[in-house]
Amino acid sequence: LNCADIEEPALNWRGFQGVFEEGKGKDWYDKTIRYVFSWQLAQLPQVLAEECPLGVLTATIIKGFTCATSESTCYADQAQSIERWLREAPDAFELLAHSRWPLAIVLNHLARGTRHRFVLDFSEAEMAGGPSQVL
Repeated sequence: LNCADIEEPALNWRGFQGVFEEGKGKDWYDKTIRYVFSWQLAQLPQVLAEECPLGVLTATIIKGFTCATSESTCYADQAQSIERWLREAPDAFELLAHSRWPLAIVLNHLARGTRHRFVLDFSEAEMAGGPSQVL
């Protein structure tokens, strides 16, 4: 799931993940664009989703942020992909918390960066019940 040991990756997952390493500060967004809008993600989405699902999810969230803060017509497709993952992924909340991919960071960036005021208002019981209780 963390895509670290793929011999011949279709996308440079280590480079993409390396953008978020400690010490790189808040510059991560600009450095991710070359991966998020790469020809590979445009032309090989299914191959990449099988190869590195959490890397693709990270890219989808960043693309959703870009859509939400610029060209909002593309936001719905990205949001649907993110919501589908949250609904269908077993142990989604554990993956958000423990993955080497900074999913919680980019989701927080998406929630705070939109042109709209969205509030995540899950109760403690909903969070404890997992995604099936929320969605």
